[in-house]
Amino acid sequence: MSKFKVYRTATFQDKFNALSRKEQEKIENFEKKQLTENPFVGDPLGYNFFREKRLNGGRVYYLIYEDVVIVLLVGISDKKTQQATIDQIKLHLSLYYDYVKNRLLKQVACYCHFIIMWFLSICQKCFAFLSMLRTLWFLTLRNCSSFPLAKATKCMSRAISDMLKMN
Repeated sequence: MSKFKVYRTATFQDKFNALSRKEQEKIENFEKKQLTENPFVGDPLGYNFFREKRLNGGRVYYLIYEDVVIVLLVGISDKKTQQATIDQIKLHLSLYYDYVKNRLLKQVACYCHFIIMWFLSICQKCFAFLSMLRTLWFLTLRNCSSFPLAKATKCMSRAISDMLKMN
């Protein structure tokens, strides 16, 4: 099973910041140790992808997007505001889905684009170096064609050293 990437909505983060440090640590432990490995640990709330986890009387609400391996933390409540929070989240399910698809996946795409561009730049440098070696090899063979192979190799090594000193 792939590790899930966990994100937080601004609403979740605001409520999280208002909690005590002890409560924050419990949520962070839950986030790091359980949600990344198996987000289906909480109780389902009408949908398999919408879950609630009780932590010391409080509740953490999250949505699981298996197709993109993302968990989105969307809310925190106590027992008194539980139903209102659940109703609010259900009302905005399509907005959360759009958020994941449009914003978060674009961030991932930008990161992938960066890696691809970095890889291509490395490939271009390798190609340029190989082209330089090929040219040196042909020059060496042309200039050292009357020498035995050992002398030709020494001649090429000298040419490569000279070229590297120039760069």
